[in-house]
Amino acid sequence: LVPYTTLFRSVKTLVDDVAYAAGFPSDDSVRAAALLHDVIEDSEITADELRARFGDDVVKRVELLTKTGKGAEATKAYYAKMNAEADDATRLVKCCDRAHNLSELHLAPDVDKLHAYVSETLELIAPVAAGAHDAKLARALVAGLHDAVRAACRAQRQAIPAVAHETTRVPS
Repeated sequence: LVPYTTLFRSVKTLVDDVAYAAGFPSDDSVRAAALLHDVIEDSEITADELRARFGDDVVKRVELLTKTGKGAEATKAYYAKMNAEADDATRLVKCCDRAHNLSELHLAPDVDKLHAYVSETLELIAPVAAGAHDAKLARALVAGLHDAVRAACRAQRQAIPAVAHETTRVPS
């Protein structure tokens, strides 16, 4: 439970901070979705149970935020659905969740995982951010994602010994 508590504070704090900076209204259903979507992926709770406890707004956001399936096709289908159906609040939560995940990649240094995660962020999540209907929110989300990508890359470079950098450097 302790790791989830830390996750909750981090994603919720990001949601609140970005919403405030962009002048975007964030309510309890947005915060609940930010807190719950990762927990739902790892539990057996049904949509009906979630609806009874938290309401329709939270269920809709959590369902959009919860990726099902594995592989490239499932990932692309997930982001296509996100782009087509997500409201700005759901886009806010998704982008803040990704920024939070990027902030933790240096904890288990893996260059390939970082590369894949950064590529997916720029290819699939940045369009989710840019697709926000509120222009100020869209700018804040895109800028935040780019900052998170740069910070993750810097942290990764610091976490991996210099020898690894030498072996992966492309000769000039």
